[in-house]
Amino acid sequence: MEHRCHPRSDLQTEVMLYHHGKAVAICTTANISLSGVFIHSAPLHFCKHLSLEIELCTSHLAQVRGRRLPAFVVQVQGEGTGLMFRQLPTWAHRLVGTLLLESTPLTRPHGPHPIMPTPPILLLSH
Repeated sequence: MEHRCHPRSDLQTEVMLYHHGKAVAICTTANISLSGVFIHSAPLHFCKHLSLEIELCTSHLAQVRGRRLPAFVVQVQGEGTGLMFRQLPTWAHRLVGTLLLESTPLTRPHGPHPIMPTPPILLLSH
């Protein structure tokens, strides 16, 4: 059974995922809360407990470009992946709070856009 620490809001925005400092994909969020985010990640598969970093790709938040939110995979379901944030600093809590207040739908279809060829072992390692 899924457990959420904070209420979630539907939000579609692009995020870039990093693993060990390397960009692995650009995905679209489905919803977000102060404790985590659910992303459309199919056909990519991330194993549970994998550590990732999330960079928000929203143009109106240019002041935080390049700042990454540490997270780990807590759920893999259907065509998506649930990520829980790890100990967010104050700036990150403000950022997520701002996103919760704003919701703008995307016009492009959901799904990941791989940045570079990544061997499956990279996505499945801890």
